[in-house]
Order: sequence, then C-alpha cells, then structure tokens
Amino acid sequence: GLFKTGMNGLIFIEASASVTNTSETTIAGDVVLASNDPAHPATYTATLSKSLLLKSGSLIMDNLIVDMAAMTPGQLMSKKDNDSNLDSLVLNLCDFKNVKRYIYAPNSAFLQKGIEKIKINGCRIGTPVTVQLFLINSSATTLAGYHDFIFTNNVVYSTGDTAVQTQLFST
Repeated sequence: GLFKTGMNGLIFIEASASVTNTSETTIAGDVVLASNDPAHPATYTATLSKSLLLKSGSLIMDNLIVDMAAMTPGQLMSKKDNDSNLDSLVLNLCDFKNVKRYIYAPNSAFLQKGIEKIKINGCRIGTPVTVQLFLINSSATTLAGYHDFIFTNNVVYSTGDTAVQTQLFST
C-alpha cells in the first residue's frame, strides 16, 4: 500500500505522480498525505475494499486528486472500532473524481465512536451518480463522537448529462 498501518507524520507524494492504495490501512496517529507541488497535484487512486480505517489521531489530505472510479462497493474511509474518536479529518484543496460511493462511512457494527472534527475546505467533488458523501452513524440514534462539521469553499457537481442528488452529510 501507499503507507503502512501505524505510520505517522508527513507523507509527500511527488508532483504529478499516481499512487494506489493496495491494502486496508489503519490510521492510528497523526498523518498528513500531501502533494509536494501545489501546481501539479499527485493522484491518489482508491481501490475496491481498500479503505483507510480511521482509528485515532488525525488524517489530513492536502492538494491531492482522489480518483474513486474503482470504488464500486465500499467507501474511501471508514471507522471500524469503538475504542476512541478520530481527532480530525481534514480534506483541503483536494479534487475528488468519479465519486460513486461514500467518502466516509462507519462500519454499522461500530457506531459508538466517530470523528471529532470533519473539515472539508476548497475541494471539488465530481459525481456521476446520486450519492451520499459522508454517512454518519447509519443505524445509531445519536451522533456521539461527531462534533464539528465544517464545509467551506467547496464545489460539488455532476459529471454526467443530468443532475444528480448529492447528500453531503447524512445519518
């Protein structure tokens, strides 16, 4: 995969490079995944059933092209434990392409913990189909573990010939 479970710190991806995550990876510390050249963002290709598992710490994705074309079932990121909340998920200046599935959805068996702060800033999100982007506590009766939702200066658009319904946050 792109990085190993348990890895922390800043991970730069070369300008205009394309990387694919080939295994499920657990985020259990503070991780920043960023392109090293804002003028030529790197591409992060999501793959089928290879989610980023958000356990603890924080994840920042900065100035990346995130291609989700291969995500037919599943989600880009998930929470699969009730141990602790993730401190924050920050998506900054990213270009999400071919979004047909959730960017984030928790596993329905683990709904007691969540993400303290979800911040999406300056992103473009293109989708060819009706989609829910962030599914929060799908079967729970509470939003325990979820506190701040910040969505600023983003563009969500249909890539097809007809308009589609896109839900940003849903429960």
